[in-house]
Amino acid sequence: MELGANLISANSLKRDMKLAVEVFIQISVFKIRNLEFLRCLFRFYCSDWQQFFWHQSCKMPIII
Repeated sequence: MELGANLISANSLKRDMKLAVEVFIQISVFKIRNLEFLRCLFRFYCSDWQQFFWHQSCKMPIII
């Protein structure tokens, strides 16, 4: 039973890490205009990724 739970957990982590890398690559295509966005990016690594996307202070101040 434990092995199955660990496997599911590992797959979930792998999926989240893949998403994190994809998001980071997409963001790095843009020029970051202000430091507030960088602070939000650090929050992304310290908390749940869903909270990052819906965080009130993350205004995504980026330009192409």
